[in-house]
Formats: sequence, C-alpha cells, structure tokens
Amino acid sequence: GVLRRLITGYPDSVVGNDGVGELYGSLMNRCEDDVSLVEVVFDELLSHLAKDEISTSHFWQMIRAYSKASVNISMNDENSDEEGILLVPKLKSVLNSLKQNLIDNNTQVDGGLYLRLMSEIASSDERSKTITNVVHSLLNHLLELNELSLIQEFTAQQWNNAFNQVLSTIPSHETTKIERILREMESLPDTMVQPNTTTYDYLLKSYAIRYNCGHKAQQLLSHMQALSQKSPIVRPNTHSYTHVVHALARSRMSEQALSLLEQLRSQPNFVTDAHVYTAVFKALAKANKISKIEHLLRQMQEEDGITPNQHIYSTVLSAYANEGRAIEAQQLLDEMEQKYNVNAAAAQNTNSPIDAAKPEKHCYNAVMTAWAKSGGGIKAAQTAQTLLRTLEQKYAQTNDPDYKVTNRCVSTAIDAWARAKRPVEAKKLLQECIDKYARGMEEMQPNKFSYTFVIQAIGRDARIGSAMAAKRVFDQMITDWKVNGNRHAKPDAFSYSSLIHACSNTYGLNMRGDSVGKQQILFEKKRRLDIALEAFRDARENIDMNPVVHGAMLQAVRFLATGDDEKRQMVNFIWEECCRDGFVNDTIVCQVNVIFSGMRRGRQEAETFWKRQVGMKEVEFLSALPKEWSRNIKRR
Repeated sequence: GVLRRLITGYPDSVVGNDGVGELYGSLMNRCEDDVSLVEVVFDELLSHLAKDEISTSHFWQMIRAYSKASVNISMNDENSDEEGILLVPKLKSVLNSLKQNLIDNNTQVDGGLYLRLMSEIASSDERSKTITNVVHSLLNHLLELNELSLIQEFTAQQWNNAFNQVLSTIPSHETTKIERILREMESLPDTMVQPNTTTYDYLLKSYAIRYNCGHKAQQLLSHMQALSQKSPIVRPNTHSYTHVVHALARSRMSEQALSLLEQLRSQPNFVTDAHVYTAVFKALAKANKISKIEHLLRQMQEEDGITPNQHIYSTVLSAYANEGRAIEAQQLLDEMEQKYNVNAAAAQNTNSPIDAAKPEKHCYNAVMTAWAKSGGGIKAAQTAQTLLRTLEQKYAQTNDPDYKVTNRCVSTAIDAWARAKRPVEAKKLLQECIDKYARGMEEMQPNKFSYTFVIQAIGRDARIGSAMAAKRVFDQMITDWKVNGNRHAKPDAFSYSSLIHACSNTYGLNMRGDSVGKQQILFEKKRRLDIALEAFRDARENIDMNPVVHGAMLQAVRFLATGDDEKRQMVNFIWEECCRDGFVNDTIVCQVNVIFSGMRRGRQEAETFWKRQVGMKEVEFLSALPKEWSRNIKRR
C-alpha cells in the first residue's frame, strides 16, 4: 500500500529521480506475485521513460516483471490465457522503448539475461498461447537488437538455445507454427545459428502425432542425415528415428517403418531399443500385419536380446484382438503371466524390482476383445467372462489398481455375449455394472458401450417383441444420461444405428407361414419401423449425425416398409436429410438403388428418382453427385 501511494500520490521531487528508478525496479520485482499492480506500475513507468535516470537495468526489471506477470495471469484459470495475451502488446512496447534507449545511449545489453528469462518461462509445466507469445517476443527482440549490434557477444549455441526455447513452448499439434520457426532459423547465417538434433526433433515429434505426415518425416530425416555429414550436432538420435517411425505408422506406411528399423539394425554404432521397436509394432498393428508382428517379436528377443515391454505386449495383443485371433492372444497373455510370476518370485527373494511386463487389465481386456471377435459363439463369450472374473480375483487378492476392473472391461464381456446372441447374459452384466456403481464403485458406471452392446445382443434375436426390448434398454440409457446426469451414457451414432439395426433384423419373423402369423408379422414390422423412425429423428436432435445412421435407416426401410408408396416416401425423406447433412457416400447410393430394385416397377422408380435429383437415369457412384451432398464425409 505504501508503494502504491508513493507511485500514484507523490510528485517525483518528493521521492527523487534516483529513488524513482529504485522504487519502480523494486516494485516490478514484486509484481510476479501481485499481478493487480502491473497495470498501475506499468502506466506510471511509461510516463518516466524519457528520463535519463531510468537505466537499462530498470528497463530489464520491467521486461522481466511484465513477462512473468503475463504468464502468471494466463495460468490462473481456463479463461485467463486471453487476459495474458492482452498484456503481450504492452510488453512489446517496453521492448521497443528499451531498444530506443540503447540506440540513444549507444550501449549494449547482455543477451544472456533474455536467454535465462526465456528458459525460466519455457520450463513451466503449463502450456498456453501467452507463454509462446512472450518467449517468441523476447526472441524477436533479440534478433532486432542483433541486427543493430546492440547485444553483447552471443554465441551460436546461445542462439540455438533461444530458438529451441520458443519451439519447446509450442504444442506439438501446431505443426505449421513449428515449421515457420524452423524456416526462420534456417534462413539465418550458419555462423550465427544452426539447428541441432533437438531443434529438428520438435518438428519430427509434431509429424509423429499427425496423420499423413510420414513422407514429410522421411524427408526431414534425410535432410538431417545429409547435414550430419558436415556437422555432428544434427545427427539423428533414437528419439529422431522413433518419431519418424511413429509418423510412418500414422500414415499407414508400415513397410517403410519396417525398412527403417532394418537400416538402423545394420548400423554398427546405433543400438535399437524397445522404444523404436514399439513404434514399428504400432505401424504394423495399424496395417493388421500379424505375421510380420510375430516375426518381429521373435527377432527382437532372439537376435537383439530386447525384452518386450508393456507397450509392445499391449500393441501385439491389440493387433490380435482386432483380427479376432483369440488363441494367439491367449497364449501371449499366458506367456506374460508366466514371465511375470517367475520374475516377481525372484525379485522377492533378492529384494529387487520386478523386471517384466505386468499383464494388467488393459492386456486382459485386449484378450477378451479377441475372444469376442473370434466368432467362437457361446464358448468364446464364456472364456471372455472367465477372464473378467480372473481379473476381479487378482484385484481382490492384491488390491493392485492395475487389476481393478472398470466398465470398459465389463463392456467387452457384454460385447462377447452380444456376438454370441445371448441377450440374457449381456443384460445381467449390464445390471451388475449398475448395481456396483450404485454401491459407490465409480469405475463401474455404465457407459454408452455397455448399453449399446446389450441393444445389439437383443437386436440379433429377431423374435416378436425384440425391437421393443431393445427400445427399453435404449430408453434406460437416455434416462441415465438425461435424468441421472451420466454424461458417459449419452448415445452416439453407434448407439442409434444399433437400435435401428435391431429393428431391421427380421430374419426370424419371415419363417411363420400361417395367416394369423402374417398379420402379426405385418403389425410387428410397422411397430419396428415406427421405433426406427423415432430413433432417427431423435438422433438428429441429440448427436452430430453420421452416415452410419442414415444407412441404418435406409436398411430399416428396405426390410420393414410394406408397400412401394411407403418405401418411396421414406427414401425421399432420408435422402433429403442425408444431402442436407452432407453425408451421402457410395454406400448410401447403393442402398437407395437396392430399395428401388425391390419394388414392382423398380427400374422406372430408380430412373424417376435420379432424374429428379441429378438429371440422370442411373447413378451408381458418388462421383456423379454434387460434392456439396458429401461435404462432411471424412476422406484420408
């Protein structure tokens, strides 16, 4: 309070010119923790900038305090980043004032001060636009001072560190911004600054988390390899190669990733480790190349002597799960169990850490998924549920959170029963989730998958009334979301399309031939079509639409609409909605043609429809339609 009164209430003559500078400098150092003073102090400081008593050191105190204040404000809460950004222009104003002061007095500033401040700000665990803007502003100011020869000797390594500090504050997904900083760095003379391995790794890491950047990553790696012939500071390291492999994996370039691994293994001075192998395994897993995964797993252990880590086992198990290779997945899980138990016993005897991958719940869940997708029917579902119970026993015995069953594990078991066409068992597991959550087990809260898999289980049973049973589960899901506030139970396109498909499954209905049965079937189809149409309209209100929902509704029309007039009316309605949503694809076009082909005058109906839409007699592929109708279809 005393300092605030001195600044705002007393003339300079009372404090003295030297005192003004000392007072401002002292107070600005305190502003890092009291950002409410920043505006007052800063405005008052600006009114004294023309005075000779304000020295370079005072300018630096202002710069430091304002930089820190901007960052502190940005990290206060979710909305503070915008407030912090608003302070950056004033920081730039002070930087320009310092530059003019240096020009007027023909003096130089210590660039190391900037570098230390940039490092201090960049090392924060938080990431925000303000932090990036502040650090980048300091770098740009350094570059301006360097052009005017206003900084003391600044080495190439220091310049490199300054650029790397800026890069370290930019989120990895902002690839364009990272590329721009790197281009700026490369445009400067080599005698001043040269990017090093760390610099390029920031861009490689950005490519690694984005799709379709595999070629860019390869080109950048080749560039680094070429530069390393002249300068060893650019030589790619393990992190560099790992980032490239991840980029290739996300670009579905598994063969290039495998080839890169073989190149690394052939280099005498490069030791491949589990991190590089993990990236290659993920690339192969995305391409579903199981045989190469198995070969690589053997090669890694037998030739390179590398023990698979948790990530590698999980990646291989997930690959098996995606392909429904349950036997292989089970064998690998058993191998993990055996190695872990042997290692755990040895570690207990020697009082040393366990050096083996733990077969925790994610591994069990992958194997359960493999059994669910294996097509093994009831036996596969029983095995999946046995694994679930084994996991529960492990947690009960050890209280180890790595074995703690969650709703994700239970949902996988429900999916197994759904694929085995056993709705009773699927509903029991869902109810088990609901009961455990009611008893306070937060991790067992049912989610959209728990409900949707039960809906699918019921939908695969085409008997009379099954559509209504599926609708009751769906309504229970809606209640859990809207009434109970369970946001994880909010249905998505997968949920709505599953309910509509449950209505469409009429395979068992058409096997009854008596007249009473036919009337009952017609009534059941009408009720199913009503449920499907209600779900379709409800989806348009509650979720971001998806062509899967439109396709499911067209399938419902094909199997449930009982007359050509009803089919024609429904097709026109769904088609208009699909075009409006921008989700027309080849599958939608095909389904429309299939529905018309089932009508009495199918050919004429199709010609009339397509002439009205695009002026053509026949349409088989998306390329014949306006692009606006498919604007929201994701393309890779």
